[in-house]
Amino acid sequence: MPPERRLSPSSAPRLPSAEIGNSILDNTLFTWVGDLIAVSKQRQPQLDDLYEPPRRYLQSESWSRFKASAHRRRSLVSHLAAAFKPEILAQVALNPLCVVLDYAQPFLMQRFLRFIATYTDDPSSGLRFGFFLATCMLLVNLAANILQQQQDWSSRTLFMHFRNVLITMLARKSMRRRAKSGNGQPGTADKGVSDGRVYNVLTSDILRLFKFIKLVRAAMVVPFQLLIGAFYMERLLGVAGILGTFMLVAVVYLTRRLITRSKQIESQLGKVNDRRLAVITEVIQGISSVKLMGWKTRFVGIIGERRAEQLAIMWKRARVASLINLCTVGSLPFVIFATFAVYSLQHSLNAETIFTAFAIFKIIQRTVDSLPSLVTDSTAFIVAFQRIESFLAQQEVQPLEDRVDDIDNVDALGFKGATLEWNSESEFALQNLDLQFPSGKLTLIGGPTGSGKSSLLSALVGDMELVQGSVMAPVRLAIDENLHNVEK
Repeated sequence: MPPERRLSPSSAPRLPSAEIGNSILDNTLFTWVGDLIAVSKQRQPQLDDLYEPPRRYLQSESWSRFKASAHRRRSLVSHLAAAFKPEILAQVALNPLCVVLDYAQPFLMQRFLRFIATYTDDPSSGLRFGFFLATCMLLVNLAANILQQQQDWSSRTLFMHFRNVLITMLARKSMRRRAKSGNGQPGTADKGVSDGRVYNVLTSDILRLFKFIKLVRAAMVVPFQLLIGAFYMERLLGVAGILGTFMLVAVVYLTRRLITRSKQIESQLGKVNDRRLAVITEVIQGISSVKLMGWKTRFVGIIGERRAEQLAIMWKRARVASLINLCTVGSLPFVIFATFAVYSLQHSLNAETIFTAFAIFKIIQRTVDSLPSLVTDSTAFIVAFQRIESFLAQQEVQPLEDRVDDIDNVDALGFKGATLEWNSESEFALQNLDLQFPSGKLTLIGGPTGSGKSSLLSALVGDMELVQGSVMAPVRLAIDENLHNVEK
């Protein structure tokens, strides 16, 4: 087996980013990464070889921009759009340019083929215009590649900002959310707050949000490419071009009919994944009890049922994806054949028409080929964003200053005239608690099932909401210890 490639840790300061202070040409052609590429060809890069990221890419900077644009009446999407408006506008500006450069190449090729036909009939016209067209084709191709690289870099930068903000929000929420909701009794905890759900939100759902950048690009590129391609085909092939346009519209309509089904399947799959991870987490956390009580077979059966349910939904998703691919990729060869067949009934085909039509069909094919992934990405993005918003909307632990009466009291632990409840709609409550646990001693709490033993402990850590009275807890020790750790 080849040796595992790892970056060696190092305490030495890293080099300042070569991205800063470069000329426009260097940033356009990405020549500033040349030194790092040269090192990678010679040996395995170390941390000392990597550049220090610019300040604008740091998580603290992204969060500062987000907080500066925050408004209570805005949704999360509006907050992100307002905070990173320059990056989004850059995407909006670059997309039409990419479309124009895409169709400039078949346009120049058509003129070049027409020039060749004219020059063949009349060589006296000279080759100067032909060389000019060939040079323009080369420059347009280079410009299209450079613009695509800049667009990809801008997309990645925008995703980094989104990821930094959302990870910060989710991390804050995971520390503040309540461990239980509902009435706090066994089996009635909110399914949305399971550890499996938290893990999914912080990993897979965050990565799915990168699809938002693709959707922004697709919303600008795909309509322009299809409309310009259809118009070009109509000007080039007449009725045959109109036929091809209608066939593409039919394909898009049929694809849209599958979007709703795909969205439903993605939502079901996310819920099944949460339930399966919740069961696995429960088994791992209570593995000793599972072995002691002989519950292994029972839990294995439950996990197997969740896995079978997951596989069934994944199979449905695969079938819908196959239908989407059939409606897009598989239909294009038939569209090309039908278009040329209709055109050849009244016109003769020549090199200018054939090669130009193929070039345009190639652009349309690339656009239509992206539709299945765009449909899947849009569905995954919507589902992931809904899951993140629902996670951020969960109940939080009551603020410390609203619960604890005297934070400087380092010995007291208990309740003083306290009434606590899970929420305003809960029928269960702990009322008129006057209790102080003796310091340095073991206290046993007994009672029948459902009498509030676990709720009493949950009330101490803030999972229950204090309605009246106060809670006594040695929070000053924890605050001082945290400050000490931060200073270290």
